[in-house]
Amino acid sequence: MNWRRLAWLVILLLITTIVWGAVDLKRLYEKIDSAGSEDAYDVSQRLVSLQKRLADQRQYIESLEKLALWPSEVDLMSWLTGQANEASVRIIGVEHPPVEEVSEYQHITVKVTITADYNPLGRFINRLEHSPSKVRIDSFRMRRVEYTPEHVVMDLSLSYLQKAERAL
Repeated sequence: MNWRRLAWLVILLLITTIVWGAVDLKRLYEKIDSAGSEDAYDVSQRLVSLQKRLADQRQYIESLEKLALWPSEVDLMSWLTGQANEASVRIIGVEHPPVEEVSEYQHITVKVTITADYNPLGRFINRLEHSPSKVRIDSFRMRRVEYTPEHVVMDLSLSYLQKAERAL
């Protein structure tokens, strides 16, 4: 009978160990399942938050672009010619240095030579500075030249930014 009792005791211990392991395994699976869904929910919430922040940043960049970029539908030279005519100055030369690529934008420089008397040249610069345009005066140089009817020539360097046109 000792062998029988010992066998039943071993069987009982084995069954208890198996049941205990099964209960522990079930608890572990429940913990894994609950952790996975909480993490997925947390990740989902973070993604939604990031998407909203990205949309806000896109809107902010678009508003900054409206303030800073020269509109692509407006021709700078036509606009500049109109400003020159209204200020009574004559454009006698235009130079287009190479365009500089800056990220997804183009920094475009235009060098213009104009001639007039001092007062019209001052009005022209004043019109450029106070216009709502997005053109920047980088530098200008005035010099007196005897062979022109107005005797004053101004070399003007203007620049502006435009969104780069990418080839698809």
